[in-house]
Amino acid sequence: MEICLLSGWANSAEAMQPLADLLDYQVKTRVRSVHDLASSADTAARVVDDIGDATVLAGWSLGGMIALSTATQYPRSVRALILIGTPAKFCSAPDYRHGFPGELLKRLATQLKTDTEAALRGFFQRSAVPQTPGDDDLKCRIEYAMRIGIAPLLEGIAYLEDTDLRSEVSKLECPLLIIHGRKDAVVPWRAGNMLAQQIPNSHWELHPEAGHDLPLQSPALVSDRILEFVRSLNGCQ
Repeated sequence: MEICLLSGWANSAEAMQPLADLLDYQVKTRVRSVHDLASSADTAARVVDDIGDATVLAGWSLGGMIALSTATQYPRSVRALILIGTPAKFCSAPDYRHGFPGELLKRLATQLKTDTEAALRGFFQRSAVPQTPGDDDLKCRIEYAMRIGIAPLLEGIAYLEDTDLRSEVSKLECPLLIIHGRKDAVVPWRAGNMLAQQIPNSHWELHPEAGHDLPLQSPALVSDRILEFVRSLNGCQ
């Protein structure tokens, strides 16, 4: 069994590497930046081609939405699914109150074009809530995000803005673990809970003091829970 980790928006593969390293001690693990995959016209098909023999697909935020879409479209390719800070729909709507404000997402896209560093700094500060990231940490994350490039970052925002998987989740056949931070300021925890309630074969975990950066701030906690979930799968010793 192998795990493939997909990063969140504006996060490089390096951001997820501490979590991947902890998992890799017991389960072979690969990590990919979601921006290497989200630019494809058929993102889910590209993910299936990319993950190869990985039977457990894990995604954080945007990476989780793409993982969820992949599992619903290609159920035979995904043995199990793990979603961290992930909604079925990212933006709020009249019939969906637990999303990110659409006007703020549009503002982020505009600012990326005019002041990329400030846009990324603001997003990473929001993502870190309830913690306050240090200047060195922010600088490092901004540098990695700048290497991704503005065009892929905007493509990721477009995916978040346009994608609504609420009608697709009922097709999910594989075991599912959903991990969320109660203090998530990017994806409200109720969005993750709503997703868990829609999927019968799901395991829901809410961490009371964690925010959106849960896999970065608490990789040991997330690793332990993922490994426990993986061991519970039939045929996994």
